[in-house]
Amino acid sequence: MDEMDLAIDCVRRVIPLTPEEGDYFSSLLRIRRIRKKQAIAQPGFPCKHRSYIAKGAMRAYLVDDEQRLMETVPKFERFFRIITQRGYAFLQQRLLSNLSKIRSDKRKKVDLS
Repeated sequence: MDEMDLAIDCVRRVIPLTPEEGDYFSSLLRIRRIRKKQAIAQPGFPCKHRSYIAKGAMRAYLVDDEQRLMETVPKFERFFRIITQRGYAFLQQRLLSNLSKIRSDKRKKVDLS
């Protein structure tokens, strides 16, 4: 399975796409190979695209407006909203987990005194 198929499958797990919508989406994609420690975007320059990582991991990435895609295929508004909501929910869970761990560590220090 190539990178284009992986991207389309990722979207199809969230929203249903017709073959035409999938073809249109894949026509907007461009595959780039990024070397280790290479930046996708530079500070001070606006990011004009969205990046998907097919293999490996990145430290951070910026999201810009996907207006053209959402105007042509309105289903993608729902896709980007769901992905953003999932990320926000994960971030909240991580924050609460860290806060409860800090609270637990403080109690252990107090009990040892």
